[in-house]
Amino acid sequence: MKRYYKTCLWSPIWFPALLGLLAIIMESLWNRTYDALPPWIAIPAVMVFYSLVLGSVQYLIALFLVWQRIDFEEFRSWLKWVLLLPLIYTPIQIGAMLLVVAWRFDRLGDWVWVGHIAGFDLVLGYAYVAVWLVGYWLIRLFQDFTKRREMV
Repeated sequence: MKRYYKTCLWSPIWFPALLGLLAIIMESLWNRTYDALPPWIAIPAVMVFYSLVLGSVQYLIALFLVWQRIDFEEFRSWLKWVLLLPLIYTPIQIGAMLLVVAWRFDRLGDWVWVGHIAGFDLVLGYAYVAVWLVGYWLIRLFQDFTKRREMV
């Protein structure tokens, strides 16, 4: 389970990178692949990929802050820090975006985008957490099934 926990924690880095690589390969094999995809697939895929581009350094900072506190042998410790990780990441992301917007666009008057970034970060962060917990539940279900089968 320790390997599963660590794989989950790194998934906001490797999953968008894998998605981007897959898009590049598909685009090189078949031209205009993105245009052929239905919007319900293309839009979330692009958003997840841009989360890597615009948020990977911030996520690595948040992960560094959390990593030392997680006891990977205990599910409760992992669960607690995984549930807190999006809440730790979001202020770091907003701070970084404030710096980018202030430096590049010289416009801090429109604060609506801060709410959009925070909402997007929290929704995407907890979507990752939900997938991790479903995966954990499936692994535990499979382990229980194999134990029962060995007992018979």
